[in-house]
Amino acid sequence: KNVFAVGATNSAGFGSGLGYVVDFTSRGPSADGRMKPDILAPGYALDSALSFSTNCKVEEESYLKAGTSMAAPVIAGMGALVREYFQEGWYPCGSRYCGATLNPSGSLVKATIANGGQYTKGVQQGGTENIIETQPVRPYDNNQGMGEANLLTTLPLKNENDFNLFVENDAKLVYGESKAYFLIIDKVGCSSDLSATIAWYDAVGTNGCQRCLINDIDLLVEKISPDMVKYYPNGRQSRDYMNTIERVRIDNASPGDKYKITVKARMLGPLSNEQAFSLAVRGCFTRVNKEDQASATKQEVPGVKFELPITYSANRKQAGNMFGILAKVDNVEINSFAFQTLITGRTTSVHVYKLSGYGNVYGTENFLNNPAAWTRLSPTGGIQVQAKGFGNPTIIPAGSFTPILIAKGLVQSIYITLIEETEMLYKAVDETHPTGAVYASDSNVSVMTGVGKGISFGQNWQSRQMNGAVFYSVGGTGTIEATTPDQTPNPTRRPTKQPTNRPQSPILPQFSELETTYNANKKQAGNMFNIIAKKNVEVHSFKIHTLLKSITTATIYTKNGRWQSHDKDPSAWTKLGTVSLECKGYRQPTIISDPSMPSVSISQGDTRAFYITLDTPELLYFFSDNNASGSVFREDAAIKVETGVGKGGLFDATYPSRQLNGAVVYFTV
Repeated sequence: KNVFAVGATNSAGFGSGLGYVVDFTSRGPSADGRMKPDILAPGYALDSALSFSTNCKVEEESYLKAGTSMAAPVIAGMGALVREYFQEGWYPCGSRYCGATLNPSGSLVKATIANGGQYTKGVQQGGTENIIETQPVRPYDNNQGMGEANLLTTLPLKNENDFNLFVENDAKLVYGESKAYFLIIDKVGCSSDLSATIAWYDAVGTNGCQRCLINDIDLLVEKISPDMVKYYPNGRQSRDYMNTIERVRIDNASPGDKYKITVKARMLGPLSNEQAFSLAVRGCFTRVNKEDQASATKQEVPGVKFELPITYSANRKQAGNMFGILAKVDNVEINSFAFQTLITGRTTSVHVYKLSGYGNVYGTENFLNNPAAWTRLSPTGGIQVQAKGFGNPTIIPAGSFTPILIAKGLVQSIYITLIEETEMLYKAVDETHPTGAVYASDSNVSVMTGVGKGISFGQNWQSRQMNGAVFYSVGGTGTIEATTPDQTPNPTRRPTKQPTNRPQSPILPQFSELETTYNANKKQAGNMFNIIAKKNVEVHSFKIHTLLKSITTATIYTKNGRWQSHDKDPSAWTKLGTVSLECKGYRQPTIISDPSMPSVSISQGDTRAFYITLDTPELLYFFSDNNASGSVFREDAAIKVETGVGKGGLFDATYPSRQLNGAVVYFTV
């Protein structure tokens, strides 16, 4: 997540010329959904050294080469030039030694190069003139990222360009702190757009993380005069919570416009006291005024809203979660939550409860299964929320339930549950965080590890950490009821070992995902493939890959044993269901998941075939003669996925050596 991933573009004089991404360059997203590549550079038909002699005095010809191995050194060279630019005092006036010398951090070099990236025109097949029409590009997508690097649109150079540059080099932020920068488009004779980019080096994540960002820094650009407009980074309609490079580019900045640029430490991990970032701003301004704004740790601002992310790493699921929240300051008001679910593309119903009285959840209390001990805060029929699926926060919005007020030093237990479904994801943390221990914390609140819950105050599962986030304010005007705590509010006094009289709970299945590939060069209506179980598993759902960005339907079939010799025989297959899909488009996973579709059990050592087909021939897959149908394409500790066959229509034509794009979502017992 901290690398500067480089993609390749075409060169002048080849095919359609400059401004096109070449088709051989790898594209994102990363496994946890981050944008890749970050930047582009010429990588087709570049002069490279050609040597056949060991005699260093012999002059030998160069020759043309292609690849990201050509593009990456271009960016490395640009990085060296950017570093030299700052060290030799070219900043900010565009000539050597006209300014003070600056030793730039790696994050400043990265932010500066990304800030000058230029949009590309499309994807081109090598050096030919054949444009891949099915792979359109847009700013910040997984074809081009920040665009093609160009130092003439990056660094002010006297007599070469007319814009100005402002930078911050490794500025520090603590949790909740923000820095604001104000500018006016007022430079005469300047025709540049306005571009602002931040970059930072994030803390180390964990292997297999589903959302790997630890320290989240947010960039927001606002036009504050003559009208009010907010610009979010990387082409989004809201903040970016995934990437370590964020950019806002405004093409239509006009003379007299006033802008405010805000950089905020939205989230810091448990081992981080602060996070350094670098900022580069380019445009037609003459100066930038800087203002530091108070952080949450420096003062409490009445009514200010905060978000405490917990985790989005999941390996279990059930209906709900009970957990405690400790208030470290006065007048904490909990007004919204986010959780994670496998449900996607539709609404589901949620209830929110609070314990009637204060106290933490340690896993042995009678109130865990006693509805009378809880106060329901949501309407009788529940809260309808739009489920966003795996890897995305599903929001329980502010105003949908009675706010929860917590006095300083007290713990309030919360119960969030799906009403009729067992699709809420959480993480089993038995080894590291016993029930009742602090899991996530900021300067105002701590969230404790809780228990997983079956439907409607059902079965308990110990040491289950809620996935999602807590949204709250500090300094509200509500009244906190004076209730005597029914147990010690300080979780640090709890013994470090779990008590021996803790109720024994059955083991929930472990949630896993095996991704095949998102490289695609063919498409048709469907794909048949085999899954071999190395352990006892239940296949729950699938992720597929399609060019569609609209609603379509998928039908899923299965049969015991292999698909071979049954690819055109409907009678050999069992239909699991037909599911409505909200397709996410190229390079984005589209999830096939619905409560009406049963999970499919595969015993250790057995093989089961699956057939996924769309109602239109838009399912992407990968064809290669090196991957014969029936050969193992991907495997992990629990399952193997074989290369299958493409299918036209319903049980129609068969196309060999077609590898399903996407992933298999399953559970092990």
